[in-house]
Amino acid sequence: MKKIILIMMLALGLLAFSGCSKDEEAQEPAGETENEAAQQESAAGEAEIMGSFDKLLSGEYEEKDIIAFADENIDMLSPENTSNVILKLEEAQRTMQEKRMSELFEGDIQQKFMTQLQKSVIYSAGDVNDEELKEIVQEMTDNGYFLMMMEGDFYPVINYEAYKKYSKNATDDIKAYVDIVADEYSEFASMDAHLAVSRDELLERIFRSEDFLEKYSDSQKFDEIKELYSQYAGFYLYGMSFEPPEDKLSKDAMESYEKAVKTQKDSNFIKHFKGYYETVKSEGYKRTEKVEKERQDTLGGIMEKYN
Repeated sequence: MKKIILIMMLALGLLAFSGCSKDEEAQEPAGETENEAAQQESAAGEAEIMGSFDKLLSGEYEEKDIIAFADENIDMLSPENTSNVILKLEEAQRTMQEKRMSELFEGDIQQKFMTQLQKSVIYSAGDVNDEELKEIVQEMTDNGYFLMMMEGDFYPVINYEAYKKYSKNATDDIKAYVDIVADEYSEFASMDAHLAVSRDELLERIFRSEDFLEKYSDSQKFDEIKELYSQYAGFYLYGMSFEPPEDKLSKDAMESYEKAVKTQKDSNFIKHFKGYYETVKSEGYKRTEKVEKERQDTLGGIMEKYN
């Protein structure tokens, strides 16, 4: 759009000043030269910034060093370089996450968390009163994690929600990736082998991840989102759908399934799911061998498109 406006402005300028002297006309290329010089200067400045980033990564660093770099420089970077910084931060956090986890299991730290806190999620040092725990939590949050209780202990979880202040300037695929994983890490779809979000929310996550797969088949995050999509589809099909004693479809599942098959969305998931639900209905909403086979075939059919 900016390029179109620039062309229109140049065209109007030529019409307005078509009667100017040769000296006046000769001034036009000077403006273009200045613009080109500004672009070159900007590119050189960005190259210098990324050079300093490469230098940072070539030495010893912690996650918070990349965060500090991003906070200071991200607004001056192109979408491609912004995405590069985001992915390097993620890589560093994934590499260091096991070390951070080990730090939480030193001494009696976990016991202190359990005895002094009633919360299952800790986002800041202000959430705790004990000075030792404050220091630990501050270190975790400085490095881009929050703490979540899982199976009775606290673990460091990458705070993808914090990525959003950077991803707004990233390439479209990385922006979409951050949005998807931020939702997942803020509230896991499954916890302790049980569905932890509503089926309606799970269906929305299926749609968002499917949209990513449809739009960004060349993204370096395609395989990760495909894996998440497969998990979501499996949770939706298998997650506590049938209840004892009759092994019949639960009321909650039935209500969500009915809404799903009525959606007008052009969805690969829905296309396959409709066939499965027809089988469930024809079998009296009970889990029979036919339903079980159809469920397995449905999940395979859903994923076949993206394999």
